[in-house]
Amino acid sequence: MRTTPVVDEIHNSRESSFHRYAADVASYNAQADAIMRANDIPMIDLFTFTRNLGEGVYFDHVHYTDTVRIQQAAFVAGALVQIIRGVE
Repeated sequence: MRTTPVVDEIHNSRESSFHRYAADVASYNAQADAIMRANDIPMIDLFTFTRNLGEGVYFDHVHYTDTVRIQQAAFVAGALVQIIRGVE
């Protein structure tokens, strides 16, 4: 599962004890993608799904609204069903 987006300006303006950066997320996802592809392991792209939901998805600096969480859960469940069906 690819990690979800972070918006530097939102997170880092509201959280002073630690910072997160979109560039780090991109690096983590790229490294995970390479490992998963090299080992022929299915991936769930929660990053792109969530990014495509647009603005106003956070209720604070990095956590998602209940509506977005429901959408993410449905996306992940659907992806898992596809992965399981591909294995059978």
